[in-house]
Amino acid sequence: KRSSESFENNAVLFEVENALILKLPGVLGTSTNNAFFQRHLIETYLKAINLAKRKNYKMLVIDVIGNNGGVLSLYYWLMGALVGEALQNSTVLCEAYDQRESAFWDKWIKSYASQPWFSTLQGLTVAQMDIFFELVVARNDEFKENFDLHYSSFYKTVVEPNLVIPLQKAMLYNNTEEKRQKVQSILETLLMQAPFGLARHQKEWFPMVQRTNPQAGAPDFNNLSYYHEPILRRRGGQTKNYTEKFFQGCVNGLKNIAGIWQNITYYFKEIIFLTDGTCGGACSLALSKLQAEGYAKVMSIGGLKGEVMDASFAGGFIEDFPEFFEQFRLSNILGSVLSGVNETWLELQKPPAPVKFTMTMSELYLNRLGLCALPREWYVIPADTHLSVWLTQADDWPSPDHRALLKVYQEAVKAYHQSEPATHATRASATSSSATSSSATSSSGLPKGALLGIIVGSLCAFVLVLIFVYVYLKKIRKEPLIAASVPEAQPINSDTISYVWHDDESPSGSHE
Repeated sequence: KRSSESFENNAVLFEVENALILKLPGVLGTSTNNAFFQRHLIETYLKAINLAKRKNYKMLVIDVIGNNGGVLSLYYWLMGALVGEALQNSTVLCEAYDQRESAFWDKWIKSYASQPWFSTLQGLTVAQMDIFFELVVARNDEFKENFDLHYSSFYKTVVEPNLVIPLQKAMLYNNTEEKRQKVQSILETLLMQAPFGLARHQKEWFPMVQRTNPQAGAPDFNNLSYYHEPILRRRGGQTKNYTEKFFQGCVNGLKNIAGIWQNITYYFKEIIFLTDGTCGGACSLALSKLQAEGYAKVMSIGGLKGEVMDASFAGGFIEDFPEFFEQFRLSNILGSVLSGVNETWLELQKPPAPVKFTMTMSELYLNRLGLCALPREWYVIPADTHLSVWLTQADDWPSPDHRALLKVYQEAVKAYHQSEPATHATRASATSSSATSSSATSSSGLPKGALLGIIVGSLCAFVLVLIFVYVYLKKIRKEPLIAASVPEAQPINSDTISYVWHDDESPSGSHE
Protein backbone atom coordinates (compact mmCIF):
# COMPACT_ATOMS: atom_id res chain seq x y z
CA LYS A 1 0.00 0.00 0.00
CA ARG A 2 1.17 3.56 -0.58
CA SER A 3 -0.22 6.93 0.25
CA SER A 4 -1.99 8.82 -2.52
CA GLU A 5 0.30 11.84 -2.14
CA SER A 6 2.73 12.89 -4.83
CA PHE A 7 6.27 11.79 -4.03
CA GLU A 8 8.29 14.24 -6.08
CA ASN A 9 8.54 16.82 -3.28
CA ASN A 10 7.09 14.87 -0.38
CA ALA A 11 7.92 12.04 1.97
CA VAL A 12 5.65 9.07 1.28
CA LEU A 13 4.56 6.13 3.46
CA PHE A 14 4.16 2.47 2.38
CA GLU A 15 3.16 -0.71 4.14
CA VAL A 16 5.15 -3.81 3.15
CA GLU A 17 5.46 -7.20 4.87
CA ASN A 18 4.62 -6.05 8.40
CA ALA A 19 6.90 -3.05 8.08
CA LEU A 20 6.42 0.61 7.41
CA ILE A 21 8.43 2.33 4.68
CA LEU A 22 9.21 6.05 4.79
CA LYS A 23 10.55 7.21 1.42
CA LEU A 24 12.27 10.58 1.57
CA PRO A 25 12.27 12.90 -1.46
CA GLY A 26 15.35 13.71 -3.51
CA VAL A 27 15.99 16.82 -1.42
CA LEU A 28 14.45 17.37 2.00
CA GLY A 29 14.01 21.12 2.20
CA THR A 30 15.69 24.12 0.58
CA SER A 31 16.58 27.53 1.97
CA THR A 32 13.72 29.19 0.11
CA ASN A 33 10.87 26.76 0.89
CA ASN A 34 11.97 25.09 4.09
CA ALA A 35 8.64 25.77 5.83
CA PHE A 36 6.77 23.53 3.36
CA PHE A 37 9.17 20.59 3.78
CA GLN A 38 9.31 21.05 7.55
CA ARG A 39 5.54 20.94 7.92
CA HIS A 40 5.16 17.99 5.56
CA LEU A 41 7.93 15.91 7.14
CA ILE A 42 6.55 16.37 10.63
CA GLU A 43 2.99 15.61 9.54
CA THR A 44 4.12 12.51 7.64
CA TYR A 45 6.17 11.17 10.54
CA LEU A 46 3.37 11.72 13.05
CA LYS A 47 1.07 9.90 10.63
CA ALA A 48 3.61 7.08 10.47
CA ILE A 49 3.77 6.53 14.21
CA ASN A 50 -0.01 6.65 14.52
CA LEU A 51 -0.27 4.00 11.80
CA ALA A 52 2.46 1.93 13.44
CA LYS A 53 0.73 2.04 16.84
CA ARG A 54 -2.57 1.02 15.30
CA LYS A 55 -1.12 -1.90 13.32
CA ASN A 56 1.69 -2.76 15.72
CA TYR A 57 4.52 -2.16 13.25
CA LYS A 58 7.91 -2.54 14.94
CA MET A 59 10.10 -1.89 11.89
CA LEU A 60 10.63 1.30 9.93
CA VAL A 61 12.56 1.25 6.67
CA ILE A 62 13.75 4.72 5.60
CA ASP A 63 14.32 4.77 1.85
CA VAL A 64 17.06 7.31 1.08
CA ILE A 65 17.73 6.12 -2.48
CA GLY A 66 18.47 9.25 -4.47
CA ASN A 67 18.21 11.51 -1.42
CA ASN A 68 20.95 14.12 -1.80
CA GLY A 69 20.38 15.86 1.52
CA GLY A 70 18.58 19.08 2.27
CA VAL A 71 18.12 21.31 5.31
CA LEU A 72 20.16 20.08 8.29
CA SER A 73 17.55 20.94 10.92
CA LEU A 74 15.01 18.58 9.33
CA TYR A 75 17.40 15.62 9.54
CA TYR A 76 18.32 16.50 13.12
CA TRP A 77 14.63 16.63 13.96
CA LEU A 78 14.06 13.26 12.30
CA MET A 79 16.93 11.68 14.27
CA GLY A 80 15.51 12.97 17.54
CA ALA A 81 12.06 11.70 16.57
CA LEU A 82 13.41 8.24 15.66
CA VAL A 83 15.55 7.67 18.74
CA GLY A 84 13.87 9.66 21.50
CA GLU A 85 15.38 11.26 24.60
CA ALA A 86 18.79 9.69 24.05
CA LEU A 87 19.36 12.07 21.12
CA GLN A 88 17.10 14.96 22.05
CA ASN A 89 19.93 16.98 23.53
CA SER A 90 22.29 19.13 21.49
CA THR A 91 25.41 17.79 23.22
CA VAL A 92 24.75 14.30 21.81
CA LEU A 93 22.64 15.10 18.75
CA CYS A 94 24.70 17.79 17.01
CA GLU A 95 27.77 17.00 14.93
CA ALA A 96 30.52 19.51 14.22
CA TYR A 97 31.66 21.02 10.94
CA ASP A 98 34.54 23.23 9.94
CA GLN A 99 35.30 25.22 6.81
CA ARG A 100 38.35 25.78 4.66
CA GLU A 101 39.48 29.41 4.74
CA SER A 102 40.60 31.16 1.58
CA ALA A 103 41.67 34.55 0.26
CA PHE A 104 38.21 35.07 -1.26
CA TRP A 105 36.36 34.51 2.02
CA ASP A 106 38.96 36.62 3.87
CA LYS A 107 38.07 39.58 1.65
CA TRP A 108 34.35 38.84 1.82
CA ILE A 109 34.34 38.86 5.62
CA LYS A 110 36.63 41.88 5.93
CA SER A 111 34.30 43.94 3.77
CA TYR A 112 30.98 42.99 5.33
CA ALA A 113 31.88 42.45 8.98
CA SER A 114 33.10 45.85 10.09
CA GLN A 115 29.99 46.44 12.17
CA PRO A 116 26.59 44.80 12.75
CA TRP A 117 24.62 44.96 9.51
CA PHE A 118 21.63 46.51 11.28
CA SER A 119 23.75 49.48 12.38
CA THR A 120 24.84 49.94 8.77
CA LEU A 121 21.22 49.84 7.67
CA GLN A 122 20.20 52.37 10.32
CA GLY A 123 22.72 54.74 8.79
CA LEU A 124 21.36 54.32 5.26
CA THR A 125 22.12 57.46 3.31
CA VAL A 126 20.14 59.14 0.58
CA ALA A 127 22.98 58.34 -1.83
CA GLN A 128 22.73 54.62 -1.01
CA MET A 129 18.96 54.77 -1.38
CA ASP A 130 19.36 56.33 -4.81
CA ILE A 131 21.77 53.53 -5.81
CA PHE A 132 19.15 50.93 -4.92
CA PHE A 133 16.51 52.76 -6.96
CA GLU A 134 18.86 53.11 -9.90
CA LEU A 135 20.06 49.52 -9.80
CA VAL A 136 16.88 47.65 -8.93
CA VAL A 137 14.13 49.77 -10.44
CA ALA A 138 15.47 52.03 -13.19
CA ARG A 139 17.75 49.32 -14.59
CA ASN A 140 15.51 46.42 -13.72
CA ASP A 141 16.15 44.44 -16.89
CA GLU A 142 19.88 44.50 -16.24
CA PHE A 143 19.34 43.74 -12.56
CA LYS A 144 17.10 40.79 -13.40
CA GLU A 145 19.72 39.46 -15.80
CA ASN A 146 22.00 38.91 -12.78
CA PHE A 147 19.65 36.17 -11.60
CA ASP A 148 18.46 34.66 -14.87
CA LEU A 149 19.92 31.15 -14.95
CA HIS A 150 17.13 29.92 -17.25
CA TYR A 151 15.79 27.29 -14.87
CA SER A 152 15.51 28.99 -11.49
CA SER A 153 12.58 30.76 -9.84
CA PHE A 154 14.66 32.66 -7.27
CA TYR A 155 14.09 36.04 -8.87
CA LYS A 156 10.33 35.48 -9.16
CA THR A 157 9.83 33.99 -5.70
CA VAL A 158 12.30 35.99 -3.59
CA VAL A 159 13.87 39.00 -5.30
CA GLU A 160 10.88 40.46 -7.16
CA PRO A 161 8.23 40.29 -4.39
CA ASN A 162 10.60 41.21 -1.54
CA LEU A 163 12.80 43.83 -3.18
CA VAL A 164 11.81 44.99 -6.65
CA ILE A 165 8.06 45.61 -6.19
CA PRO A 166 8.42 47.18 -2.70
CA LEU A 167 11.11 49.54 -4.02
CA GLN A 168 8.90 50.54 -6.95
CA LYS A 169 6.19 51.50 -4.46
CA ALA A 170 8.69 53.34 -2.26
CA MET A 171 9.62 55.57 -5.20
CA LEU A 172 6.13 57.09 -5.04
CA TYR A 173 6.85 58.77 -1.69
CA ASN A 174 7.48 62.52 -2.07
CA ASN A 175 9.10 63.07 1.31
CA THR A 176 12.78 62.06 1.18
CA GLU A 177 12.93 60.94 4.83
CA GLU A 178 9.78 58.83 4.50
CA LYS A 179 11.24 57.30 1.37
CA ARG A 180 14.53 56.54 3.16
CA GLN A 181 12.72 54.89 6.09
CA LYS A 182 10.64 52.82 3.67
CA VAL A 183 13.74 51.58 1.82
CA GLN A 184 15.41 50.80 5.16
CA SER A 185 12.36 48.77 6.21
CA ILE A 186 12.35 46.85 2.91
CA LEU A 187 16.01 45.88 3.26
CA GLU A 188 15.63 44.97 6.93
CA THR A 189 12.73 42.64 6.14
CA LEU A 190 14.66 40.99 3.31
CA LEU A 191 17.86 40.50 5.32
CA MET A 192 16.03 38.89 8.25
CA GLN A 193 14.51 36.12 6.15
CA ALA A 194 15.95 33.31 4.00
CA PRO A 195 18.51 33.06 2.58
CA PHE A 196 20.14 35.60 4.90
CA GLY A 197 18.45 34.88 8.24
CA LEU A 198 20.48 37.59 9.98
CA ALA A 199 20.06 38.72 13.58
CA ARG A 200 20.34 42.43 14.33
CA HIS A 201 23.45 42.19 16.50
CA GLN A 202 25.44 40.05 14.08
CA LYS A 203 28.20 41.07 11.72
CA GLU A 204 27.69 37.83 9.84
CA TRP A 205 26.82 37.84 6.18
CA PHE A 206 25.46 35.21 3.83
CA PRO A 207 26.52 32.45 3.46
CA MET A 208 28.37 32.43 6.80
CA VAL A 209 25.45 32.64 9.19
CA GLN A 210 24.06 30.80 12.22
CA ARG A 211 27.24 29.08 13.40
CA THR A 212 26.94 27.75 16.97
CA ASN A 213 29.80 27.12 19.40
CA PRO A 214 29.95 23.34 20.09
CA GLN A 215 31.54 23.69 23.53
CA ALA A 216 29.02 23.25 26.33
CA GLY A 217 28.41 26.48 28.22
CA ALA A 218 30.41 28.58 25.76
CA PRO A 219 28.76 31.62 24.16
CA ASP A 220 27.61 31.25 20.58
CA PHE A 221 29.83 32.40 17.76
CA ASN A 222 28.80 35.90 16.85
CA ASN A 223 30.34 38.25 14.36
CA LEU A 224 32.26 35.44 12.62
CA SER A 225 34.56 34.87 15.59
CA TYR A 226 34.90 31.19 14.62
CA TYR A 227 36.65 32.37 11.44
CA HIS A 228 39.13 34.84 12.89
CA GLU A 229 41.35 32.35 14.75
CA PRO A 230 42.14 29.72 12.10
CA ILE A 231 43.44 26.23 12.84
CA LEU A 232 45.99 24.46 10.65
CA ARG A 233 44.78 21.12 9.30
CA ARG A 234 46.33 18.74 6.82
CA ARG A 235 44.13 17.63 3.94
CA GLY A 236 45.19 16.01 0.68
CA GLY A 237 48.87 16.42 1.41
CA GLN A 238 48.57 20.16 2.10
CA THR A 239 48.35 22.14 5.32
CA LYS A 240 45.81 24.96 5.19
CA ASN A 241 43.82 27.25 7.45
CA TYR A 242 40.45 25.98 8.66
CA THR A 243 37.89 27.60 10.92
CA GLU A 244 37.12 26.43 14.42
CA LYS A 245 34.58 23.64 14.57
CA PHE A 246 30.95 24.74 14.78
CA PHE A 247 27.39 23.45 14.82
CA GLN A 248 24.92 24.50 12.17
CA GLY A 249 21.23 23.76 11.72
CA CYS A 250 21.04 21.91 15.02
CA VAL A 251 20.68 24.23 18.01
CA ASN A 252 19.14 27.29 16.36
CA GLY A 253 17.51 25.25 13.60
CA LEU A 254 15.53 23.16 16.09
CA LYS A 255 14.26 25.97 18.30
CA ASN A 256 10.81 26.10 16.72
CA ILE A 257 10.27 22.38 16.15
CA ALA A 258 12.04 20.50 18.96
CA GLY A 259 8.93 20.80 21.15
CA ILE A 260 7.06 18.51 18.74
CA TRP A 261 9.21 15.62 20.01
CA GLN A 262 7.03 15.65 23.13
CA ASN A 263 4.07 14.51 21.01
CA ILE A 264 5.88 11.33 19.98
CA THR A 265 5.01 8.43 22.24
CA TYR A 266 5.88 5.50 19.96
CA TYR A 267 9.32 4.38 18.80
CA PHE A 268 10.24 1.74 16.29
CA LYS A 269 12.37 -1.08 17.66
CA GLU A 270 14.02 -1.70 14.30
CA ILE A 271 15.20 1.09 12.01
CA ILE A 272 16.77 0.39 8.62
CA PHE A 273 18.16 2.84 6.09
CA LEU A 274 17.87 1.60 2.51
CA THR A 275 20.46 3.24 0.26
CA ASP A 276 22.09 2.93 -3.14
CA GLY A 277 25.02 5.13 -2.11
CA THR A 278 23.43 8.36 -3.33
CA CYS A 279 22.41 9.42 0.18
CA GLY A 280 24.43 12.61 0.48
CA GLY A 281 25.06 15.66 2.62
CA ALA A 282 22.57 15.94 5.47
CA CYS A 283 21.22 12.50 4.54
CA SER A 284 24.71 11.06 5.07
CA LEU A 285 24.89 12.82 8.43
CA ALA A 286 21.71 11.08 9.65
CA LEU A 287 22.53 7.67 8.17
CA SER A 288 26.17 7.65 9.34
CA LYS A 289 25.38 8.91 12.84
CA LEU A 290 22.55 6.48 13.56
CA GLN A 291 24.56 3.58 12.11
CA ALA A 292 27.72 4.46 14.04
CA GLU A 293 25.87 4.84 17.32
CA GLY A 294 23.92 1.60 16.88
CA TYR A 295 20.47 3.09 16.54
CA ALA A 296 19.92 1.86 12.98
CA LYS A 297 21.08 -0.70 10.46
CA VAL A 298 21.95 0.15 6.88
CA MET A 299 21.10 -1.97 3.85
CA SER A 300 22.53 -1.09 0.44
CA ILE A 301 21.67 -2.00 -3.14
CA GLY A 302 23.41 -1.38 -6.44
CA GLY A 303 27.03 -0.33 -6.77
CA LEU A 304 29.81 -2.10 -8.64
CA LYS A 305 29.43 -5.85 -8.30
CA GLY A 306 32.04 -7.37 -6.01
CA GLU A 307 33.29 -4.02 -4.69
CA VAL A 308 32.55 -2.49 -1.30
CA MET A 309 30.78 0.84 -1.64
CA ASP A 310 30.25 3.65 0.79
CA ALA A 311 26.68 3.68 2.06
CA SER A 312 26.53 7.46 1.65
CA PHE A 313 28.62 10.42 0.58
CA ALA A 314 29.22 13.07 3.19
CA GLY A 315 29.53 16.73 2.43
CA GLY A 316 29.22 19.91 4.43
CA PHE A 317 26.50 22.23 3.15
CA ILE A 318 26.12 20.86 -0.33
CA GLU A 319 25.14 23.84 -2.40
CA ASP A 320 23.35 23.66 -5.71
CA PHE A 321 25.28 26.16 -7.81
CA PRO A 322 22.33 27.89 -9.57
CA GLU A 323 20.55 28.45 -6.25
CA PHE A 324 23.73 29.42 -4.42
CA PHE A 325 24.80 31.72 -7.27
CA GLU A 326 21.59 33.74 -7.11
CA GLN A 327 21.60 34.00 -3.32
CA PHE A 328 25.27 34.95 -3.37
CA ARG A 329 24.61 37.48 -6.15
CA LEU A 330 21.85 39.15 -4.14
CA SER A 331 24.09 39.17 -1.08
CA ASN A 332 26.87 40.65 -3.23
CA ILE A 333 24.66 43.47 -4.53
CA LEU A 334 23.13 44.40 -1.18
CA GLY A 335 26.41 44.14 0.69
CA SER A 336 28.33 46.15 -1.89
CA VAL A 337 25.91 49.04 -1.68
CA LEU A 338 25.58 49.01 2.10
CA SER A 339 29.31 48.65 2.79
CA GLY A 340 30.43 50.91 -0.02
CA VAL A 341 32.66 48.15 -1.40
CA ASN A 342 32.48 47.77 -5.17
CA GLU A 343 35.71 45.95 -5.94
CA THR A 344 35.77 43.52 -8.84
CA TRP A 345 36.80 40.60 -6.61
CA LEU A 346 33.27 40.57 -5.23
CA GLU A 347 31.89 39.67 -8.62
CA LEU A 348 30.82 36.10 -9.18
CA GLN A 349 30.39 35.79 -12.91
CA LYS A 350 27.35 34.06 -14.31
CA PRO A 351 28.24 31.10 -16.54
CA PRO A 352 27.89 31.84 -20.28
CA ALA A 353 25.48 28.93 -20.66
CA PRO A 354 23.07 27.04 -18.37
CA VAL A 355 24.99 24.88 -15.94
CA LYS A 356 24.02 22.73 -12.99
CA PHE A 357 26.36 21.25 -10.41
CA THR A 358 26.74 20.98 -6.65
CA MET A 359 29.62 21.89 -4.37
CA THR A 360 30.47 21.57 -0.69
CA MET A 361 31.55 24.37 1.64
CA SER A 362 32.39 22.52 4.86
CA GLU A 363 33.42 19.11 6.18
CA LEU A 364 31.60 16.91 8.70
CA TYR A 365 33.04 15.29 11.85
CA LEU A 366 31.34 12.33 13.51
CA ASN A 367 31.90 12.17 17.26
CA ARG A 368 31.69 8.40 17.28
CA LEU A 369 34.69 8.06 14.98
CA GLY A 370 36.91 9.45 17.75
CA LEU A 371 38.67 12.66 18.70
CA CYS A 372 41.51 12.15 16.23
CA ALA A 373 39.36 11.07 13.30
CA LEU A 374 39.33 12.80 9.94
CA PRO A 375 36.06 14.20 8.57
CA ARG A 376 33.45 11.65 7.47
CA GLU A 377 34.25 12.35 3.81
CA TRP A 378 37.62 10.64 4.19
CA TYR A 379 36.22 7.24 5.15
CA VAL A 380 34.41 4.49 3.30
CA ILE A 381 31.74 3.09 5.65
CA PRO A 382 29.73 0.33 3.96
CA ALA A 383 26.23 -0.84 4.81
CA ASP A 384 25.63 -3.65 7.30
CA THR A 385 23.95 -5.72 4.58
CA HIS A 386 24.05 -5.56 0.80
CA LEU A 387 21.42 -6.75 -1.67
CA SER A 388 22.61 -7.49 -5.19
CA VAL A 389 19.79 -5.53 -6.78
CA TRP A 390 20.11 -2.76 -9.34
CA LEU A 391 17.38 -0.26 -10.19
CA THR A 392 17.21 1.67 -13.42
CA GLN A 393 16.00 5.25 -13.36
CA ALA A 394 12.70 4.07 -14.81
CA ASP A 395 12.20 1.84 -11.76
CA ASP A 396 12.43 4.68 -9.27
CA TRP A 397 9.93 7.37 -8.37
CA PRO A 398 8.07 9.10 -9.83
CA SER A 399 7.84 6.67 -12.74
CA PRO A 400 4.44 5.16 -13.62
CA ASP A 401 5.62 1.61 -12.81
CA HIS A 402 6.88 1.25 -9.25
CA ARG A 403 6.79 -2.54 -8.98
CA ALA A 404 10.59 -2.89 -9.06
CA LEU A 405 11.02 -0.55 -6.11
CA LEU A 406 8.23 -2.21 -4.15
CA LYS A 407 9.94 -5.56 -4.76
CA VAL A 408 13.16 -4.14 -3.32
CA TYR A 409 11.26 -3.13 -0.19
CA GLN A 410 9.90 -6.65 0.16
CA GLU A 411 13.33 -8.21 -0.31
CA ALA A 412 14.92 -5.79 2.15
CA VAL A 413 12.40 -6.59 4.87
CA LYS A 414 12.69 -10.32 4.16
CA ALA A 415 16.51 -10.23 4.29
CA TYR A 416 16.39 -8.37 7.59
CA HIS A 417 13.98 -10.86 9.15
CA GLN A 418 16.18 -13.76 8.01
CA SER A 419 19.26 -12.32 9.73
CA GLU A 420 20.13 -13.31 13.29
CA PRO A 421 18.02 -11.48 15.89
CA ALA A 422 21.18 -10.37 17.69
CA THR A 423 22.22 -8.27 14.69
CA HIS A 424 19.09 -6.12 14.79
CA ALA A 425 19.68 -2.52 15.81
CA THR A 426 16.99 -1.81 18.39
CA ARG A 427 16.58 1.11 20.73
CA ALA A 428 17.34 -1.25 23.60
CA SER A 429 20.49 -2.81 22.14
CA ALA A 430 21.79 0.53 20.89
CA THR A 431 22.63 1.51 24.45
CA SER A 432 23.60 -1.95 25.61
CA SER A 433 26.88 -3.81 25.29
CA SER A 434 25.26 -7.23 25.32
CA ALA A 435 24.50 -7.57 21.59
CA THR A 436 26.51 -10.31 19.93
CA SER A 437 28.58 -9.64 16.83
CA SER A 438 27.58 -10.57 13.30
CA SER A 439 29.36 -10.66 9.99
CA ALA A 440 29.02 -6.92 9.53
CA THR A 441 28.88 -5.38 13.01
CA SER A 442 30.74 -5.46 16.30
CA SER A 443 29.18 -6.04 19.70
CA SER A 444 28.72 -2.30 20.17
CA GLY A 445 26.53 -1.99 17.09
CA LEU A 446 29.32 -0.36 15.10
CA PRO A 447 30.97 -1.77 11.98
CA LYS A 448 33.33 -4.67 12.73
CA GLY A 449 37.02 -4.21 13.57
CA ALA A 450 37.08 -3.15 17.20
CA LEU A 451 40.79 -3.60 17.83
CA LEU A 452 42.01 -0.79 15.54
CA GLY A 453 39.49 1.67 16.93
CA ILE A 454 40.35 0.85 20.54
CA ILE A 455 44.08 1.27 19.95
CA VAL A 456 43.81 4.46 17.89
CA GLY A 457 41.12 6.00 20.07
CA SER A 458 42.97 5.27 23.30
CA LEU A 459 46.30 6.60 22.03
CA CYS A 460 44.69 9.72 20.62
CA ALA A 461 42.76 10.40 23.81
CA PHE A 462 45.90 9.95 25.93
CA VAL A 463 47.96 12.25 23.72
CA LEU A 464 45.22 14.87 23.65
CA VAL A 465 44.99 14.86 27.46
CA LEU A 466 48.74 15.45 27.72
CA ILE A 467 48.57 18.25 25.16
CA PHE A 468 45.60 19.83 26.89
CA VAL A 469 47.35 19.83 30.28
CA TYR A 470 50.51 21.31 28.76
CA VAL A 471 48.60 24.03 26.93
CA TYR A 472 46.58 24.89 29.99
CA LEU A 473 49.69 25.24 32.13
CA LYS A 474 51.43 27.38 29.54
CA LYS A 475 48.24 29.38 28.98
CA ILE A 476 48.61 29.08 25.25
CA ARG A 477 45.41 28.81 23.20
CA LYS A 478 45.01 25.72 21.05
CA GLU A 479 42.13 24.15 19.17
CA PRO A 480 39.24 23.65 21.62
CA LEU A 481 38.14 20.15 22.49
CA ILE A 482 34.44 19.38 22.09
CA ALA A 483 34.40 17.23 25.19
CA ALA A 484 30.79 17.94 26.01
CA SER A 485 29.76 16.93 22.51
CA VAL A 486 31.68 13.66 22.29
CA PRO A 487 30.00 10.50 23.56
CA GLU A 488 32.20 7.67 24.78
CA ALA A 489 34.49 6.72 21.91
CA GLN A 490 33.65 3.44 20.21
CA PRO A 491 35.90 1.18 18.12
CA ILE A 492 35.95 1.46 14.36
CA ASN A 493 36.40 -1.56 12.16
CA SER A 494 39.58 -1.62 10.09
CA ASP A 495 38.02 -4.19 7.77
CA THR A 496 34.89 -2.25 6.89
CA ILE A 497 36.04 1.35 7.22
CA SER A 498 38.90 2.59 5.10
CA TYR A 499 40.59 5.86 4.26
CA VAL A 500 39.84 7.27 0.85
CA TRP A 501 43.59 7.77 0.41
CA HIS A 502 46.71 8.51 2.38
CA ASP A 503 48.38 11.91 2.29
CA ASP A 504 51.39 10.65 0.38
CA GLU A 505 49.14 9.02 -2.24
CA SER A 506 46.66 11.81 -2.80
CA PRO A 507 46.91 14.24 -5.70
CA SER A 508 48.01 17.76 -4.86
CA GLY A 509 45.14 19.91 -3.70
CA SER A 510 42.71 17.02 -3.28
CA HIS A 511 39.53 17.67 -1.31
CA GLU A 512 39.77 21.45 -1.48
